[in-house]
Amino acid sequence: MAYSLPVVSGTIAGTIFRSANQFYISRYFGTEAFADFSNGFIEIPFVSMITSATSVVLMPVFSKVAYEKSDVAQITGPWRNALNKSAILIYPMVVFFLFYSKEVITIIYSEAYESSSVFFSIAIVQNFFNIIIFAPLLLSLGKSKFYARLFYGLATATWVLEYVIIKIFNTPVAVAVCFVIISVCGTLISLFYSARLLGTSFFKLFPIGRLLVIGLHSLLSIVIVRFVMKGLFPDLHVILNVGIACILYLFVLLPSAGLFKINYREILIPLLKRN
Repeated sequence: MAYSLPVVSGTIAGTIFRSANQFYISRYFGTEAFADFSNGFIEIPFVSMITSATSVVLMPVFSKVAYEKSDVAQITGPWRNALNKSAILIYPMVVFFLFYSKEVITIIYSEAYESSSVFFSIAIVQNFFNIIIFAPLLLSLGKSKFYARLFYGLATATWVLEYVIIKIFNTPVAVAVCFVIISVCGTLISLFYSARLLGTSFFKLFPIGRLLVIGLHSLLSIVIVRFVMKGLFPDLHVILNVGIACILYLFVLLPSAGLFKINYREILIPLLKRN
C-alpha cells in the first residue's frame, strides 16, 4: 500500500493536471475555440507507442539494478542508449509534423479546422521531451511518493497559472503554451531529482548535446525539403504535398545521417526484420 497509493493518487493528479486546458478554454473562450483546441491539441501517436515500449523494457532492468544496489552505470548506460534511440526515431517525426502541421490538420479534419494547426504545433513540442520516460526510473527506485508529489505540484501549478494567463493574455493559445511549459518543467524536475538520487550529473541522464545534433539534422533536412517543394510543387493537392514531402524527407534524412554520426540503419533494420 505504501507503494501503490502514491502511484494511484499521482495518476489521479495527472488526470487533473491534463484536464485544466479543457476546462479553461471551454469556460472562457466558447465552443469554437474549444473545438479548435480539442482537434488540434494532440500529440503524435507514434511517440507514445515508442516510449511505452521502451518503458516496458527498461522497468525490469532498473528494478533489478535498484534491488541489487549495483553500479549506477548499469542504469545510466541503458537509459542513455534508450534515450538516444528514441530520439532518433521520434525527433524526425516531430520536426516533420511541426513544419507540416497545417497540412496534416487539413487532411484529418478539413480546411474548416485549419486554425487547429496552431494548437497541434504547440502540443507536439512536448514530444521533444516526452522521450524522457522518468516514471520507470522513479518507481523502480522506490520513489513513488515523489512521483505523486510531482503531479500534485504540476496539477496545482497548471490550474493556478493558466487562470493567471487567461486574465493577462486572454487567448487560448497562451493557455496551451502555459501547459506545455509546465509539462516540460515537470520532466526536467524529475530528471534533476533522479540525477541527484543516483549521484550522477544531470547531463549524464540528459545528453543534450546528442539530442541537439539529432534535432539539428532533422531540421536541416526538412528545410531542404520545404525549399524543394515550394520551388517545384507549389500548387499540389494537400495530400500529394504531404506524401511527396515525406518521401523527399526520407531521401534527404537517411543518406545524410552519417554526416551527423546518426545510425538509422541500426534501429530500423531490426524493426523491419521483426515485421
